[in-house]
Amino acid sequence: MRTVGRVPLDELLPACAAVLHDGSAAHVLAALAAGVPQLALPGPGDRRHNAELVAARGAGLGGPFTADTLRRLLHDGELAAAARDVRAEIAAMPTPQARVEVLTALS
Repeated sequence: MRTVGRVPLDELLPACAAVLHDGSAAHVLAALAAGVPQLALPGPGDRRHNAELVAARGAGLGGPFTADTLRRLLHDGELAAAARDVRAEIAAMPTPQARVEVLTALS
């Protein structure tokens, strides 16, 4: 484990074995796009829902931070594989620009 100052997540996550975060949508999506298993801490607002979705997809865990959850996050190959699967699914999606072109053609 290392702590760092401000670093854009898309630059940091490829070097991570796993990520622990506050469960915000931005952190969830960044970890999914990077294919990194995550522990999303449930909190107020949409954070509990986001943590539940991460766990339901199998790309990480949603719940409290404990030694056991950290161990599982780092060593459970199924979590890592699911995170990589989601990364591939995201990479296969059309770009936002491609969707704009479709919408523009409809107008």
